[in-house]
Amino acid sequence: MDRSKRINEQGLIHKMENNADLNGNDYHLIRVILCGISSKKERINYLFIFVLSAITLVIALYMDFFM
Repeated sequence: MDRSKRINEQGLIHKMENNADLNGNDYHLIRVILCGISSKKERINYLFIFVLSAITLVIALYMDFFM
């Protein structure tokens, strides 16, 4: 089941807007969402670093052999 369905089914947004008490399932869902967000950001960060490193390497090789 995807996260948005679970958020809607548990009424998580409504609970948080009204400062309602959260139960164990609510905290578990929040934990899953936060872990998903942080791991996605980390993957994007590593991809960005990899791409920039590859571009730098190509430029360095070009300058060494053709300049």
